[in-house]
Amino acid sequence: MKVGAIDIGSNTIKLLVAQRFREEIHPILNSTIPVRLGEGTFETGILPTNGIHAGAKAVSDLCKEATNAGAQHIEIFATSAVRSASNAGEFQKLVKDLCGRDIHILSGEEEAALIFRGVSTDPVLRQKELIVVDVGGGSVEIICGQNRKITQKRSMEIGAVRLNTKFIPRFPAPKEAAEKIQTFITQALQQELGGWHISHRTPVATGGTIICLSHWTGQENPEKISIQQLQEILSEIAPMTHESLMNDPRIPTGRGEVLLAGTATYLAALRFFKQDHYIVSRRNLRYGLVDALLEGEFLNIIG
Repeated sequence: MKVGAIDIGSNTIKLLVAQRFREEIHPILNSTIPVRLGEGTFETGILPTNGIHAGAKAVSDLCKEATNAGAQHIEIFATSAVRSASNAGEFQKLVKDLCGRDIHILSGEEEAALIFRGVSTDPVLRQKELIVVDVGGGSVEIICGQNRKITQKRSMEIGAVRLNTKFIPRFPAPKEAAEKIQTFITQALQQELGGWHISHRTPVATGGTIICLSHWTGQENPEKISIQQLQEILSEIAPMTHESLMNDPRIPTGRGEVLLAGTATYLAALRFFKQDHYIVSRRNLRYGLVDALLEGEFLNIIG
């Protein structure tokens, strides 16, 4: 059976269609639409009207793509921006009107668990003792575990869009912005992960920003990104204007405005772990969602 999972994030809306092949997840279609649904939401507490309409259209378009790709079961999930918004019901209703499907809003804890489940669909990583970092637009998830089993997890409402609001009022960003973000993230990690035993774990980074950064290094199939590479990329991004961030061919559409904050967050976490590199995984929340759907565990996801 082919299933489709649509992930409504704060910065982008994404689709994965996949099926089980020889007991492993086999992706059929990946599609992304940059919407920035969370723009302004973390300041006002509401989804902007233009974001609601653009987001609903994007979801409807991705539902059609999933159907055309042969998906027999399609579900829609939302994360930080929608769960933070007082007018989320308006967005849910418009999506229901356009494509006849409900949006299931994931809690931070559910999001963290499903991200780890997604990373664990990779047989190369499954057996390792992992600490997984996912930097989204609205939240950061940190999860420890091995063999699909989670030992500790945190979801922190300090994603890249929120950090932009707090530290980056304009582009080029203020010279001290990257350092302030790293200090802020380090303090949050000290508070949230105090007592965790992480020094022996393998750091894994997933999410749209780290995929962009790994390609920035020039490797065709990047599997790792080092602390030195992150530092060098951060130094290059920091003085860029808004126009250059929007037009740089290395930066996917919709990613430029959050790239500095996202890079600084991954760098601060890696330093906090006292490690010198991440393994970069393309297995993410959507992989966890389709894995659960293929296992017939949909009610567990939303329950």
